[in-house]
Parts: sequence; C-alpha cells; structure tokens
Amino acid sequence: MEKNQLHYDAFISYRHNDLDKFVATNLHRLLETYKIPKTIVNQYHLEKNHISRVFRDQEELPLASSLEDPIVDALTNSEYLIVICSPRLKESMWCKKEIETFIKLHGRNKVLAVLVEGEPDESFPEELLYDAKTKKKVEPLALDCRGNSKKEVLANLKKELLRLIAPMFNLNYDDLRRRHHERKVKMTIRIGIISGILLLLFLIYVSANLILIKAEQQFILHLWSINLAGESKDSLKEDDRNEAIKKSYQAITKYDRMKMPETPDAITALTDALDVYDIGKTAKAAFNINTKGTATNIKMSDDYEHIVIYDTSNTLTLVDKNYKVIHKYTDLNNNTTGDDHSYAIFNNKYVVYLNNKDKLVVKDFKGKTVKTLNKAYKLKAMNDRLVAASIDELTVYDQEYNELYSYKARSGYNIDDNKIVSNK
Repeated sequence: MEKNQLHYDAFISYRHNDLDKFVATNLHRLLETYKIPKTIVNQYHLEKNHISRVFRDQEELPLASSLEDPIVDALTNSEYLIVICSPRLKESMWCKKEIETFIKLHGRNKVLAVLVEGEPDESFPEELLYDAKTKKKVEPLALDCRGNSKKEVLANLKKELLRLIAPMFNLNYDDLRRRHHERKVKMTIRIGIISGILLLLFLIYVSANLILIKAEQQFILHLWSINLAGESKDSLKEDDRNEAIKKSYQAITKYDRMKMPETPDAITALTDALDVYDIGKTAKAAFNINTKGTATNIKMSDDYEHIVIYDTSNTLTLVDKNYKVIHKYTDLNNNTTGDDHSYAIFNNKYVVYLNNKDKLVVKDFKGKTVKTLNKAYKLKAMNDRLVAASIDELTVYDQEYNELYSYKARSGYNIDDNKIVSNK
C-alpha cells in the first residue's frame, strides 16, 4: 500500500496501565496538534505540515488468540508504529503481536519507541531489540521521557517530541529543532508586540476615561461652587454676613476637602459678602483689625475711646480709638456666646467677663485682674452700675464693686437692652 493511501500517520501501542496510558494519551494530543515550521515545509517540499491522524486503541484487547480485525486494519493503514515502553510492556502478549504484525507489514525502520519507565533492557520487548530473521540485536529509535512524576514525564515528552516527528517526516532532527526554536522566538516576539499594543491601547483607554472622569468632576465642582455662591447670597439677604463670607470663601477655595474652581458667581458672592463694591471708585477699608477668628460682636466704651471685639476664637480684642490693639483676653469661658450680654466695658476702663475657671472677673485694659465677683452668665453695664445675672440671682454692683442689691428668683433673670426681667 502506498504512503498517500495510508489512513493513519501513526499507531500507538501501549499497555493500559496508569502511567503508560497517561503518556499515550498526551502523546496522541501532542502529535496531532504540532505543525512543522513553514521554512522546513518549503525547504524539504513537504506535502503537509502536520500529523493528521493517529490511531490509539482506548480499550484493552479481549482474551483471544489473535488480534481483532479493526486492530489489524489500523496497523495495516498506519505508516508508523509508536511503542510506549515500560517494564510492564513485556507482560502484554497483545502489544507484542501488534509489534510483530506491524513489522511484517511495514518493516522495522518504521517502528519508534518511547521509554517512560525502567531501563531499556527491561522495558524494550525482544521484538524491538532483535531482528526476527537474522536474530541480530538492533537498537530501536527511541525517545527517553522518564521522570520522577507524571508532571516531569510530560515535560520531558514535550521537550523531546521532535525526536519522533523528525523521522516521521524524514527530516534532520537538529535542523527541525533549530527551526522550531526560531519559530518559538518569533512567536514570543510577536506575542510581546501584540501584548505591548494591547497594553498601549488599554492605557489610552484608561487615560481617556480618566480625562472624562476629571472633566465630569470639574463640571460637578463648578456647579457646586455656583450653588455655594447662591447660598452665600441667601445668607446675606438674611443679614447673616458671617455665613455669607464662609460660604463664598468655600466656593473659591476648598469645600469638604475638595479644591473648588474659581467661578465668577463665587467671586461676586465673596465681594458682596465682604461689602466691597466697585461703583466707579474702589472702596477701601481705612483700618484693619486682626483677630484670630471672625468678629461677631463689637462694643464701644461710653467715652468712645476704646472698642472691645469678640471673635469666633472665643477671644476679646481691646483696641483704642486709633484702632491699635492694646490687649487680647483669651481666658474666656467656653460657654461664652459673644452676644451683647456675655461681656461688658465698665466705667470706661475695665473689661468684665466670665473666665475659663467659671469666675466673673474684672480686668483693666492691660489684662490685670482688678476684682473677682460672683459667678454670672449675663452682664450689663448701665451708667455707673454693673448688673450681673446668674441662673437664680441678680446682683447690682457700684463703681467700687460693692454689692448694692442682690435678688433671688425661682427660675432666673433675663437681661435685655432696656430692662431686667424676673422669670418668677
């Protein structure tokens, strides 16, 4: 039978035990998936570049005196016989019959061996080691893939596979291995280039998305800034200048730890909140008084010589008529609200307030304590009298801080601008 009429490129003969079957199965797959390098195909003018069909009997042969017809037919129609050799192979009379039958049909030079376990003398059957006619010892063409584990055996099988493929295509092994290596290098380079292109495309995609996300974030922050500017204007309409300044300042600096863009709405809102207008000429402040926090309340002495400013840092700042800072009182009680009745200027030369030790103190303009009075939470300087109200007691002091009157009430006193009210 001519070569091009054969149905199978190879017939795999093996003993159906765990390791031998494992090697046969993987060898079958590797042979049918391998492609000869294009340069070798062109150089040797090969009719095909791959092994198309491999026969592997997946069932044990039944107990019979001769091979079954399908096996004989497969052996007859196979160009090569590949024998999986191990010490167990000699125990199989059917594998021996397959080898004998194939050699009779196609000759010994078409038989290839794969050593998977044991030494050659104990693993190769006599049919492979001796010529039946001449009785002379011959050395079969064999692939050695022995290893300490299945994983190692499979790795060696893949590594040495070309030793089987080269004779099946009548090729030089070293030439095939070199071309195979060159193809692997080219494939690696090709994969590297493709991976690089894919990575570049991915980076471009990510960068584009980041740009879109940043643009969207800036758009949201822009709207947020405009919204804060609107809240600032609403606060200004409600005569809450401090909140208006706070909102407009946040609109052009930072809000909730996010840097805000400078929008025209926010700048206009801040200008309005600071009461700075451009109406043909610029209005500028004549004096600036530096306070740690935002000033919320201002009191002037009866002689108009001194001003005391309360700011949100819970500090009283005393300045003279030229707006020069004389002293800062920083030991105020934490519950001080800074309203008209939480501190007072008395007799045009003293500042009275509740300190952080819950003491009502009278201090001069240099910060020296002049007198310590009964505890109170509301104060009022009225002509030459000082009125102090606690929760349930009202005390009136003269200029020397002597108690002129002292009243007790069940539910406390309330001081407004013009009168003292008992909440009996």
